[in-house]
Amino acid sequence: MPESTPIQRTTTTARYLLAAGAVVSASAIIKGSIAGSLLAWLMLLLGGGMLMAARRAG
Repeated sequence: MPESTPIQRTTTTARYLLAAGAVVSASAIIKGSIAGSLLAWLMLLLGGGMLMAARRAG
């Protein structure tokens, strides 16, 4: 199995954060939770920032 580069690992982590943020966001919107919505947006921002940083580095 080939060794993955740090950029690939960062990109994978960012994609998981984006997916988790989308799921948490949908759940928070359905439940009407403000705290859940804020947590979801934080996850989306963090994942998006990591993805942009990994793509710039690569």
